[in-house]
Amino acid sequence: MPEIRDKIHVESFELSPRNEAVMTTIGRLRRTFPGPGLAFDRATFEEAGLQDAPGPYPFQMSRQSVAETMVKIMKAEELHDEDRHTTDSKMVTEFLMSVLRPGSVNIIAPQIHRCTREEVMWLGSRSPWRRSALWLFARVVLQIAFRRLPNGERELKDDLYKQLITFTREEQTINMMDRRRVMPLLPESYDIWNPGPELNFHVHRPRETEFATTTDLNLATATWACVNFPQLSLNQLKSWATMTKKDPSIPFVSTVDTVCAFLWKCISRVRLSRLDPSMISTISRAVDIRNRMGVPGSYLGVLQSLTFARRSLQQVVDYPLGVKASYLRSLLDPDVVDLVYQARALNTFVARAGEKKITASFTANVNPTADLMTSSWSKIGYYDYDFNLGLGGGGSSKARLFLV
Repeated sequence: MPEIRDKIHVESFELSPRNEAVMTTIGRLRRTFPGPGLAFDRATFEEAGLQDAPGPYPFQMSRQSVAETMVKIMKAEELHDEDRHTTDSKMVTEFLMSVLRPGSVNIIAPQIHRCTREEVMWLGSRSPWRRSALWLFARVVLQIAFRRLPNGERELKDDLYKQLITFTREEQTINMMDRRRVMPLLPESYDIWNPGPELNFHVHRPRETEFATTTDLNLATATWACVNFPQLSLNQLKSWATMTKKDPSIPFVSTVDTVCAFLWKCISRVRLSRLDPSMISTISRAVDIRNRMGVPGSYLGVLQSLTFARRSLQQVVDYPLGVKASYLRSLLDPDVVDLVYQARALNTFVARAGEKKITASFTANVNPTADLMTSSWSKIGYYDYDFNLGLGGGGSSKARLFLV
């Protein structure tokens, strides 16, 4: 029901074609949308009586069938309703429009033509399979809306519709991927009870020594904090890390590598006041592995693995920033850590371990006393979207690095 030049248009059309038309047509059906249309002035349309009169009909028509709209077939010398055929739409295009016709005028709305692929197939079932009428409805409404935009050439409007549909279909294809195939399990020969180092941090194991608890330590009250790094500070940190990077096999370190190394160093320095300097500290970093698995970046499922860097607290504090940053960068090399295999191993354990699967998690063996867990959102392009607010893209964004 669009509003056009202070008039409320009510337009109807049939979505599902009759079985006979589908079965007897070679190729595609050429169809025209919309069908009959009426126009109301706003004052008439806003009358309570007009809006209340047809109110119950759409609800009833969506849940009840009308005998006169069903195809009749002969069985045992009697006529029966054949509910496997398409229902005639005359209850909407004729009856409902007749109810609305008083107080309105007939209109011939601008129409679009579509050549639709239609199929009616039976295979071991009572009712046939047909293409989605709801999906056709969405596409027709979108194309009509774009075609009626006030400005622009017709070809440009059609191109806009095609671009949207192509994007929508791509998003559907990506987000309807079968997760069992996106992350395949390892072969049956993989022994989940005697795994390799790929599950060292993902399956809980008894600890040789218990971690210190808050009751053992005289700690200050913990609070949440947000640390802001201005761009100038980030540039200086990265420059500092690059100058102190000693491993020639690491061509560069990123800003995220540098920030993680810097925070690891600062937090470890504070922890040295209450922990043994030889105690091992681990920093874990969540890594998006979609690209490594050949999966589109917009896939919504969880596809991540983690790297685990380990050093003693004293080493973390003493080593130059560039050494730690390059160490973190090296763990992203597939030849050093196969993150895809690591993720598949974890997935395989969870799928086959039965009740023991509760012992598995991304950070099952993390020691909260000495370790850090990080996740960076700096590469998420959420600021590229305007969310249809008409404000355009964001001028700036906050790219957060989470630490636990």
